Amino acid sequence: MSAANGSFAGGWSLDITVNATAAPTTTTISSNNNPSFTSPPNNSVTFKANVASTGTVNEGTVSFTANGSPIAGCTNVAVSSGQAQCTTSFATEGDRTVTATSGIPTGTVEFFDGATSLGTGTLSPTTGSSAQATLTTNALSAGSHNITAVYAGASGPGGGGFNGSTSSILTQVVNAPMLSINDVTQVEGNSGTTNFTFTVSLSQAIPQTGRSITRLPTVRQLPEAIIRRPAEL
Repeated sequence: MSAANGSFAGGWSLDITVNATAAPTTTTISSNNNPSFTSPPNNSVTFKANVASTGTVNEGTVSFTANGSPIAGCTNVAVSSGQAQCTTSFATEGDRTVTATSGIPTGTVEFFDGATSLGTGTLSPTTGSSAQATLTTNALSAGSHNITAVYAGASGPGGGGFNGSTSSILTQVVNAPMLSINDVTQVEGNSGTTNFTFTVSLSQAIPQTGRSITRLPTVRQLPEAIIRRPAEL
């Protein structure tokens, strides 16, 4: 980084020279719905990848602040040929601490289910040194899925840029709606016809269209003192 230069009357010209070596990055991934289900309304999952830069880069933008406050017209200044420059003036005298924040990763992130690509998302800045990409899907089958986010990196003008990085594995669990039936009992020795009430429960709401539950079998005789839950519908 070069020193600030200029005069008070004419404004300060702040030059930042960014190293031409690629900056390291770290990528993390999260899910907004884990576990999810195979059917609506809880089958949609949004994966978020956060890519953070830990170095100075020859790519992206720079934002300037004075004593912690953004300088008007000096935010998100594009890096060009390794430099980002902003010229401004101050209405009052006094010392100011000028800070330049750079190194926001750019490009895209690809999301994988194991070795299968789920699609890509474009990075959008979230802080002065990180950006986020998202991907929403409702196509995951029942079971456990090993989800990762892969950032391939980005090249800067004249060299530099951002190194790629891969997130750790996120285990996304997808459940199929489960059906359960309560137990019923009958005391031994009773005779005649006995009506039983079975309560059928679903683990989550499912659309009514195209869904049905087979009628429970009729019990004609009592082969045992206790009638347990039917093996299947």
